[in-house]
Amino acid sequence: MSRNEIKLRRKKVSAGDIQRYRNYSLLLKQLERTKRFKRALRFFIYSVFITAFILLLVALVGYLMLRMEKQKNQKQKENSETSWVRPGS
Repeated sequence: MSRNEIKLRRKKVSAGDIQRYRNYSLLLKQLERTKRFKRALRFFIYSVFITAFILLLVALVGYLMLRMEKQKNQKQKENSETSWVRPGS
């Protein structure tokens, strides 16, 4: 088969092609809806991940602050207890 015959065969319109392109506007609308849905789903998933990350960060910072405050109070308590003890008693 020559190249020319292959090109002609590719350009030949069959009944399936005609049927497929008959509803072309509906296919384009469905494609647009699908693209919008995928875009919205991607946005939703990213926003959930970002929100979860921020919440974890806030929880971690809160835990660290609480821990530092607890250590600070414990050191102050130890300092106040040692100041009441007299040497040689």
